[in-house]
Amino acid sequence: MDKGRVVIFAAGLGAPYFTTDSTSVQRALEIGADLLIMAKNGVNGVYTGDPKKDKKATFVRSITAGEVLEQDLKIADQSAIALAKEHGLPIKVVGVSDIAHAIDEKVGSTILP
Repeated sequence: MDKGRVVIFAAGLGAPYFTTDSTSVQRALEIGADLLIMAKNGVNGVYTGDPKKDKKATFVRSITAGEVLEQDLKIADQSAIALAKEHGLPIKVVGVSDIAHAIDEKVGSTILP
């Protein structure tokens, strides 16, 4: 990391009540990451609702963590979003297929602290 490299963690904590979302924020904070890239199955970023169930759901390129919590958006569990917000960690949400392009290209959504 001192050399500016990308670090990939893939796993959960293995503890009850801790989702992989919360674990990813925890690990990112532990290593002092500047950005957490969260790859999701079935969506390519943050939406105003579940795009599979709500035809009016719209894609959101950038949003604050506070807005995600206030609007109760389900992109990640609220504990993870709140923890990232509290510690100033931005999260970039991308689809699994877009992860290779998440740093250099305009894919996904950014959740600002």
